[in-house]
Amino acid sequence: MVPATSLTAKSASQQVPILTGLSGSFRFDHVLLRETEAFAGGEPGKVTVGVGRANGNADVVTPFPLRNATAPWFFWYERPSPPQLAGAYDLALYFEAAFPLGDGTVSNLKAGAVTWEVCGFNGPPGKAQ
Repeated sequence: MVPATSLTAKSASQQVPILTGLSGSFRFDHVLLRETEAFAGGEPGKVTVGVGRANGNADVVTPFPLRNATAPWFFWYERPSPPQLAGAYDLALYFEAAFPLGDGTVSNLKAGAVTWEVCGFNGPPGKAQ
């Protein structure tokens, strides 16, 4: 779970590592993101979350909007393609907002939480043809 209070970046975006050392042979069955508590507080404007490779962008799960009144019943479910087929990589949640997420220490968001679930399997290593 990632609580809103952990989003403290002085910028409008922040990544939060979730899985490290995934093999290029890892195949996703699905990725589920759920806003278990509605994001609130801070400045007005959108807040989104997606999934992608660390130090990159949301190239695994397209960002979807948070601050939904139906939380905790608001979720996003995707069956993504692998972002790479060789080597290892780390996955992160990518949060973006229309305002700075925090002051470097304290979050501008007063409430909210996202849970994540990544399911899949390691396939056979690829062979060069």
